[in-house]
Amino acid sequence: MKRFLGLSLLLSLSFFKAQEHISSFNAVTLTYKFHPKFFMYGEGQLRGNEDYTYPDYYEIKGGLGYNLTKNHKPFVGLGRYVNYKDKKLSREEFRVWLQDIIDVKKGL
Repeated sequence: MKRFLGLSLLLSLSFFKAQEHISSFNAVTLTYKFHPKFFMYGEGQLRGNEDYTYPDYYEIKGGLGYNLTKNHKPFVGLGRYVNYKDKKLSREEFRVWLQDIIDVKKGL
């Protein structure tokens, strides 16, 4: 146990020494099944790459999916993606996509 704690302390000190600044990544994901065949998905992300307290990037996305079979779920999504540089809007995108989700379970 003492070796583990010592090694953890050593690795954490080398990790913090290598960092020039502290960044952040925050995400919230929601899935809501409102019908046996249909579900809604929503996600929000906020990232601070250069400055921990100010966001450099955020995205808000969501969509509607259909349970075709137990392991096959087609999905239509849309989202807004925004980049900031020097605390000013640098790039903004709106995306629409089709996604085909196929679940593959292996083992237990």
